[in-house]
Amino acid sequence: VFNTGKLQEAEYTAELEQAEIDYQVYLKTAGDKINAETVTLLTAKDDLGKGQELFVKNCKACHGALGEGTQIAPNLTDEYWLHGGGIKNVFKTIVEGVELKGMKSWKKDFSPVQIQQIASYIISIKGSNPPNAKDPQGEKWTEGGNDISMK
Repeated sequence: VFNTGKLQEAEYTAELEQAEIDYQVYLKTAGDKINAETVTLLTAKDDLGKGQELFVKNCKACHGALGEGTQIAPNLTDEYWLHGGGIKNVFKTIVEGVELKGMKSWKKDFSPVQIQQIASYIISIKGSNPPNAKDPQGEKWTEGGNDISMK
């Protein structure tokens, strides 16, 4: 009896399965390549849901459950930003923190993908007008404006 190996179809199926495994491994590690220069806004419902979940667990104590702001932290739902709006600035602010204002750096707590999800969620709540929102602070941000924290 000769061992002829797998038939072409079985071999092809095995290669596809391995490719999917390799792709999933890549996705888990590719997030490390996301930084304030390369981050993009996520809009998928799943990503925003994960961002919201992380925000509620970790950010609501200072920013309020709806991002409305508190005595110690700014409103995240209006058009005004202390450290620049837009995905790149919000991502950078979460990564680096704002030590003088009491916001720690979150880069050791979350992966770059998780920070991207949180930042994308924060961008998504703009204009939601939650009750008891804190008055605007900082400068009005328009998309395409200067990335002030990138300078």
